[in-house]
Amino acid sequence: MKFGILTGVYAGNATRKTEATRALDTLAEYVCAAEELGFHSVFLVEHHFIGNNQIPSTLPVLAYLAAKTSKIRLGTGVAVLSWHNPALLAEQIATIDQISQGRLDVGIGRGYRRNEFESFGLPMEEARARSEEAYAFLRRAWTTPTRFNHRGRFWTFNDIVIDPPVFQKPHPPMWIGASSIQSVMRAGYQDLNLLLDQVAPPELIGERIAAFKQAREESGRAFDPESVCVSRAYRETSDENDQQLAWTALSEMIVDFRRSADSDAALFRHMLPSFTDSRLTERSAALIGEASEIREKISRLQSYGTEYIMLADLDGTVEGLKNFMDRIGSHFMSGDSAQRAASL
Repeated sequence: MKFGILTGVYAGNATRKTEATRALDTLAEYVCAAEELGFHSVFLVEHHFIGNNQIPSTLPVLAYLAAKTSKIRLGTGVAVLSWHNPALLAEQIATIDQISQGRLDVGIGRGYRRNEFESFGLPMEEARARSEEAYAFLRRAWTTPTRFNHRGRFWTFNDIVIDPPVFQKPHPPMWIGASSIQSVMRAGYQDLNLLLDQVAPPELIGERIAAFKQAREESGRAFDPESVCVSRAYRETSDENDQQLAWTALSEMIVDFRRSADSDAALFRHMLPSFTDSRLTERSAALIGEASEIREKISRLQSYGTEYIMLADLDGTVEGLKNFMDRIGSHFMSGDSAQRAASL
């Protein structure tokens, strides 16, 4: 099993810390420690116009981390294609792929927060069409060594070639955030890897993995369990009071998430049904509790086909990463990775 980290980044003092975010001045230390402990990846989220000192431009931060690390994979979790000039995005991603020598993963999405679309002056109803055009453009740009033209609904480019070329061939692995069965199967048919949300309970995760596997196989491709990554809120707690504080922090995060995402919008319900699923009354999703409880929850996820988990680390300390690998992660890892985690 592989473990990664999903986080946001803020500069200075954050005005809201219920989300799993890291301060920029300690980020490199945190990620370098994760690398040495055997974590597989770190993905950075993109959100705009929040007003809490969060850094929305994740690509420069990933370039910074690429220079500080040598093994851990770096990812966008996710880059919202609806908002970006696809030619500039293709160049920036290719540059980081070169700097990291092929350690970049490209998580993509179409966006779901209405206020972000309105602030960019973009109709939210165009999100799907804009992201689909940008996705098709990225794949073409990274696999076309000669000049080409693009004539789309939203973008037109004349006689272009994307420099530099990507380091990974045919292009960096692409991941998409999806939740409805239809969108999950679409990802499988399009040969995209799959990012699943923090709040869906294990049985719902299992349904999505089964649908994704079916789509992969129906399209003539082999299914790799590690092509699905499940994100989970995480905090190891020491006693009942500590656990209650962790659950309170998570509840505040979900309430704030619903509010900022305009959860009454049809697009939100389509993209993230987990947040309106009645099964959310269970506390089976988040990895919160004592080490033994968290191991049981991971084992349950594994029984539904999960082999790659990304932690939204609510604690966010190097010591917490060490404790996770020592008491939890190493129980699910094999070979050199487990030995390295146990020795640190």
